Amino acid sequence: MGQRMIRHQVEEGLSLYDEKNYDAAIKKWTIALQKMKNNRLRFTTLGHLAAASRDRGRNKDYLVYAVQQIDIAHELDENNLRAQAYLTLSRANEMLADYFKAVSYSRSTLQYSPPGDSKQVYAYLVMADSYIGLCNFSKVVECLDKALNMSHEHTDRMMETQILSTMGKVFLALKDFPKALLFQRRALEMVLSNSAFATEHSENENSKFVRITKLKIATPLRLMGDLVSATKCVEESMQAASSLGDRPVQAKCLVCIGDIQRSQNNNEVACKKYEAAIQMLQDMNDRYSYTLAMIGLVKALLALNTQQNTYFTLLLQYEY
Repeated sequence: MGQRMIRHQVEEGLSLYDEKNYDAAIKKWTIALQKMKNNRLRFTTLGHLAAASRDRGRNKDYLVYAVQQIDIAHELDENNLRAQAYLTLSRANEMLADYFKAVSYSRSTLQYSPPGDSKQVYAYLVMADSYIGLCNFSKVVECLDKALNMSHEHTDRMMETQILSTMGKVFLALKDFPKALLFQRRALEMVLSNSAFATEHSENENSKFVRITKLKIATPLRLMGDLVSATKCVEESMQAASSLGDRPVQAKCLVCIGDIQRSQNNNEVACKKYEAAIQMLQDMNDRYSYTLAMIGLVKALLALNTQQNTYFTLLLQYEY
């Protein structure tokens, strides 16, 4: 009876999460986990907690839950569970910008999952994202090619959407901004078309991806000089993220807004946006976005210093 009640608590947590009551769902799962005896149920619940921690920006917790999943998978000696746990672990390390570990754990996912399994596609995507961080673009292309070929065997449109988005990231890193914009727009079109057929649970995933993709669209628009469209995209993303308490997207939006303000020489405003983002990103252990915010802040401060020096030089000229 006790274990049946615990299963019911897990289901209640899922319902709460679908209702966007995220913190209540996490609390429900955490309490249920303490009383669980069934290792399979523990594994599944840890997966829910890992995903929830990722969505709430608790990246260290994300990593901890993934490690606990690994322990259970080894204890049960099941390769399918090992593959899932290693995939979660690889994603957590990629988010923490520990790219070499992310690649290593992705390879473990490939090792323990059956050929053609969807987990293999997602493992290649994590590897591609990690190699972008390592600036190893030949490996990025190799991983994306494998992911794309394998994705044709599945009817997972979210998988296709993520492939398009990662391709957009590649072209952004290569400074081919029109192609980066093209792929991100394709990703957005696909995820919006998915919404028509989404269940309540998948609708949460879709809406999250819409927020992220609109944010990603803003960057190439800014770099191409279309600041009006870039501002519109990031504001839509920020508004949606703020209404749902999506802190990771909120923080990244602040960085993007700072970049746009800096492009308009509004450096004081840009500094405030970067400073607000830096505090949030530090709390979340998002090292990559934190680095981008710090670089933006330094550029804005240098520009401010240059403006002030120019102003003082002009004053001295008028004085004499």
